Amino acid sequence: MPRPDELVGAWRLESFHDTDAGGGPITGPLGEDPSGFLLYTACGHLAVGMMRTAPGAGPDYMGYGGRWHLTDGVLRHQILVCSRPDWVGVEQIRVAELADDLLTIRTDPDNGRIVQWRKTGGASAAAPIDIDSEKER
Repeated sequence: MPRPDELVGAWRLESFHDTDAGGGPITGPLGEDPSGFLLYTACGHLAVGMMRTAPGAGPDYMGYGGRWHLTDGVLRHQILVCSRPDWVGVEQIRVAELADDLLTIRTDPDNGRIVQWRKTGGASAAAPIDIDSEKER
């Protein structure tokens, strides 16, 4: 179970998929190999953007920003702005697990949507992230 301070920072999307009734992976809404970026700040703000990397049915981009809070492995995202207007004002409740630098966020402990994020290297304002060297793919 992660601590809030362990989530602060920048994360790159590792995988994003749904699960079938048996818990097996199936393609999520952004296709087979989406790309994305997540940022958690120490003062409780978040920003996330994810996009489809190949043509296909469904949305090409999903993004939102707002506030976040973590208590006992339960992660709450309070959405203030979003590419989907029907999500504005919604609180998403998720289960969070952290193993080394891999953050797994689930809609349900046993099934549902699974989004995995890999923490990026430590960059400071004086040393910006080199996007090409940070790519996991």
